[in-house]
Amino acid sequence: TVMNDRLYDVSRKVIDMTANGETVYSPVLYYQPIAWALDIDSSFAGWRSQCTNMLAGAEKLLVLMLDGWAQSIGVRAEIDYATQHDIPIAYLEP
Repeated sequence: TVMNDRLYDVSRKVIDMTANGETVYSPVLYYQPIAWALDIDSSFAGWRSQCTNMLAGAEKLLVLMLDGWAQSIGVRAEIDYATQHDIPIAYLEP
């Protein structure tokens, strides 16, 4: 499925980054498995406050530019939040 492919791609990027000494938090890797395990809402609306709370403490927002990233409601909201709170944003190739 598309979500499985995205989780795989994000997982690979996180592993690469942590191997280079970076500390990385990915909402999709954290919340999607919980939603699947408990059969609950996995939409951004259900996780918005958790995502923005984590982003509030972040030194930067990294956007992994997977197919469809620019249309993602969650990614757009995170970019808007980061912009409004002067959190630097970096865009990464997959």
